[in-house]
Amino acid sequence: MRKAWIVFVIVLVICAQILALSLFHQVDAEGTAIGSSVIVIAKWNYVSASVQVSIIPLALNGSVGPVRVVLPNGTTRIVTTSPYYARFQLPRTGEAFGVNGGIGGPVPLSSQVPLNANVTQNEMGQAGSMGGLEAQLYVIIVYGAAQVSVSGYGVAY
Repeated sequence: MRKAWIVFVIVLVICAQILALSLFHQVDAEGTAIGSSVIVIAKWNYVSASVQVSIIPLALNGSVGPVRVVLPNGTTRIVTTSPYYARFQLPRTGEAFGVNGGIGGPVPLSSQVPLNANVTQNEMGQAGSMGGLEAQLYVIIVYGAAQVSVSGYGVAY
């Protein structure tokens, strides 16, 4: 009888760990920005996330040119030294009710991937929601040549 209780407790602890770990989601994206490029961070409303963007200007034709970065709030930064870091706290703004299925496209979201990011070259994007769905987009525009990376963690609750 005692062995059965020990096995039960071990199984219960393992299930609790799996449940707790399924709440945390990682996002990693990287790419090269040349010309006018867009970094898009997408999340469901029920996700709270902390995301860091790293921008390293690249040398073209032997010299490193300035890179202009437009942040989601409209603030413009001129990056001349390497690297430039920006950290964003993306708050939870809604509930998980009614969120089922997923969103396709360049920054897909689903219940398994509630936080995602993408770096797209030579395109411009618009900030806002995705067609009235329970998702949010955070758009960073990069003008110039740079190596870009996005990394962070989100909690879905």
